[in-house]
Amino acid sequence: MRIFRSILRDYPAFVRLIAILLSLNLATLLAVRFFLRDGRPDVYLLGDSCIGNYRMDPGTRLQDFLQRMEPNLCVHNWAEPGSSPLDFLLLVCKGRLISDQPYKVIITMAPDKLMGGPENRLDEDGANLRWLSFDRTGLRIWQALTPREQNVAVVQKVGLFLYGFTDLGRALWISYWQWPHERHAMRHASHHRREKIKRKVEDIGKALETTPIGNDADFASQIRAHDAKLLLDVLRDDGVEPLVIVHPYGNPFLLAHFFSSRALAKRDSIDLRLCGWLNDQHVSYLNLDSPQELRNFPDSVWDDNAHMKAAQAFYYLSQRTAGWLSTNYQNLPHRKPAASHAMIQTPGNGTKHD
Repeated sequence: MRIFRSILRDYPAFVRLIAILLSLNLATLLAVRFFLRDGRPDVYLLGDSCIGNYRMDPGTRLQDFLQRMEPNLCVHNWAEPGSSPLDFLLLVCKGRLISDQPYKVIITMAPDKLMGGPENRLDEDGANLRWLSFDRTGLRIWQALTPREQNVAVVQKVGLFLYGFTDLGRALWISYWQWPHERHAMRHASHHRREKIKRKVEDIGKALETTPIGNDADFASQIRAHDAKLLLDVLRDDGVEPLVIVHPYGNPFLLAHFFSSRALAKRDSIDLRLCGWLNDQHVSYLNLDSPQELRNFPDSVWDDNAHMKAAQAFYYLSQRTAGWLSTNYQNLPHRKPAASHAMIQTPGNGTKHD
C-alpha cells in the first residue's frame, strides 16, 4: 500500500491511471479465483452456443445436472456462442488463469465444427486471444497464429491488462439481465418466429448442397481440424483426458422436412468424416448425431434448428457424460464407484461410447 500511495502522489497522471487499472485487474482476478477454486478437481465444458446460451434456466443447464451427479468434482462451463476449436483452447487458458488446471475436459461440437476457412478461425475477430497464456501452451498457440492474428493477440493482451476487470461486469450483465430477457422473449415468441426458423433451415440445406466435403484427408487438412488437433495434443501433454461429444447436426424433425435428400447425404458424410477424424486422434467420443441417439432429441426439446431448450435433453446428455466421468476417475480420493455406460473399443482407433 505504501508503494501504491507513492505512485499516486509522485508520478504523472497517466502512470497513476495505469497503476489503478492494473490494481483493479489484480483485485478482480484474485476475487474470481477465490470464488471459483474450492479444492475439488475441475471439469471443463468447452463448446459454443449449443451448451452455452440463454435458453436454459440456472439449475437446468448441462453443468448443473453434471454438478449434482458428480458432487466431488467442480464443473465449469466455459462455452461461448460462436466459439471455434482455437477458441476452445484459449478458453482452457482462461480457465487455468482464473480457476485451476482441469482434471477432465469435455468438448462438445456439431459435426461441421471443424469445417470452415481461415476467416472463421476465431470468434469475434480473435477476442479470446486475450487469454493467451505466457507458458508452453501459449507459445504453441502463438506459433500456430498468422502474423495478423499475432498482432490481434498483442492488442487483446494489452486490453486484458488494462481493462480485464470489465469482463466480470460483462459476464454479470449477460447472466443476470441479457440472458433472462432473451429467455423471456423466446418463451413468448410468435408463430412467425417458427416460420422464420423453417425458412432458415431451407437456406442452410441449399447451401449445404453445394458445399464440398472431400475425403478424409481433405477434412483433416482444414484449419479448424488442425486447431482441434492442437487442442487435443495440449490437453494430453498436460495429462488431461478429453471427451468429445458430437452434438446433433440440428433438429432432426426440421432436417427431415426441409433438407433435400442431397443435403441429408452431405450431412451424413460430414458426420462420417468427423467420426473418422476422431478415431484417427485416438480420442474418446460420444456421437449423439447417430440415428439411434437422435431419437432422444425430438422436435419438442428444440428451440430452433441448432439449439435445445428442454431440460430433459440436457439431463440425458449429462447422464451420458457422467457415465464417462465415472469410468475415468484416476487417483481421486474418497470417490465411491459409480455405475457407468458400456464402452465399445473401436479396434485400432479411439474409444467410442454407445
